[in-house]
Amino acid sequence: MRKILRIDLAHQQYRYEDIPPLYANLGGRALTSKIISEEVAGTADALGKDNKLVFAAGILAGTVAPNSGRLSVGAKSPLTNGIKEANAGGAASQKLAQLGIQGIVVEGISEALSMIKVTKDGVTFIPAVPFTKVGNYETINRLKNDHGDNVSVISIGPAGESLLKAASVSVTSPDFKIRMAARGGLGAVMGSKKLKALIIDDAGAAGVAVNDAAKLKEAAGNLSKGILTHPLMEGLKQLGTPLLVNMINGAGALPTKNYSLGQFAGAEKISGETMVATMANRANSKAVHRCMAGCIISCSNVYTDEKGDEIVSGLEYETLGLMGSNCMIENLDDVARLNRLCNDLGLDTMEVGAALAVAMEAGMLPWGDGKAAFGLVEEAGMQKDTSPGYQWQQNTTGEIRKSDFDRSGK
Repeated sequence: MRKILRIDLAHQQYRYEDIPPLYANLGGRALTSKIISEEVAGTADALGKDNKLVFAAGILAGTVAPNSGRLSVGAKSPLTNGIKEANAGGAASQKLAQLGIQGIVVEGISEALSMIKVTKDGVTFIPAVPFTKVGNYETINRLKNDHGDNVSVISIGPAGESLLKAASVSVTSPDFKIRMAARGGLGAVMGSKKLKALIIDDAGAAGVAVNDAAKLKEAAGNLSKGILTHPLMEGLKQLGTPLLVNMINGAGALPTKNYSLGQFAGAEKISGETMVATMANRANSKAVHRCMAGCIISCSNVYTDEKGDEIVSGLEYETLGLMGSNCMIENLDDVARLNRLCNDLGLDTMEVGAALAVAMEAGMLPWGDGKAAFGLVEEAGMQKDTSPGYQWQQNTTGEIRKSDFDRSGK
C-alpha cells in the first residue's frame, strides 16, 4: 500500500504514514487539493510557513495504464489565494509510485536553501546554497551529473527563489527535458520554503503491486484503443498541441493582440504544420517526443535551431498562443527562445505572454518584437538580484541571453 511522505524542512525531519481514510483512493489533483483544503487554513499566507506544498502521483502511476504518469503539484496559490493544482509530465510521478509514495507533503521553511533526495532508503537533506539563483537547465545538468541518469529532478529557477507570482515548477522527463507545472505561482511557494529541488531516485524500489495484473492489462489495452481512435489523435501524434493553432485561429478564438482579436494574420507562421516542416530541415529536431514512459500519444517535440542545437522541448500550443499570436510575434525561433528563457528562469509562459501583451499595448515595446520581449523577460527574471554573482547570467551551459539575438533584427 502506498504511503504519504511528510517532510518537515524547518527541522529536517521526515516520516511515512499510512494514507488516512480522508484521503483514501485519491491521487493527483484530487489528493493535492484535498490535503490543502484540510490542512491549510484559508487565512494562511501563501508564501508563509503555514502553507504546504504537495506533490502527488496519479492513482495508476507506475502501472501499464496509458498516459498515467503526470505529476500534480498543489498548494495555496500566491497568485489567486485559492487552492491551486498544476501538473506536468515527466518521470517523477512514476518514480514516486515505484517507491510506494502516493504523495509528498512539504511543510515548514528551511533555514537555508536546500534540496531533498528521496530513495527507497528514505530522505536525505542536501545543502543547496551553491545553487542559489542558478537556472533550471544548469541545476538539472549538475544534479544529473551528481546523482546519475536514473533520477528525476523537480526544481525551481531564479523566479521561484525570488517569489515571483508567475513562478513555475520544473519536472524532468526520462531524457532530462524540462516540463513545467506552471499555473498558479507554485514555484514561488517552493521558493518560499527555500526548497531548490527534489531528486527522486527509484533504484531498487519494490515497484507497484497490482491485485489482478491480467485484468489491468486488458483494461489498459481497451483504454489505449479508445484513446487512439479519437479523431484528433493522429494529428496530435504528428503535430502535437501546436495542431490547435490553425484550428482555433480558423474558429476565431486564437488569443491575438492582447485578446483584442480572435484571429492572427501570422498564425500559419507559428502553426504546428509550419513548425514540423521547419524541424524537418533541422538536425536533431524531433517532431515526436515522449515526455513520460507509457504515453501513447508522444505529442511533445524537440525544437532546434539552424545549427541543430536544441532551443526548447517542447514547444506547445499554449506558448505559441500567449507568447506568439497574443503578442503578434510570428517568428517561431523567437517564441522558442522565449520559451527556453522562461523554462530556465522558472516562469509560466502563459502568464508571461499575457503580461508581455499588456506591456506592448502600453507602449513599453513594439507589437511583434520577439527580441525586445526576450529582453524584458530577462530583466524581470533578474530584478531581485542584478549583482555580478548572479549565476544564471554567468553560466555557460547553453542558457540563452539577450546577446544571442542580433538587435538589428538579422
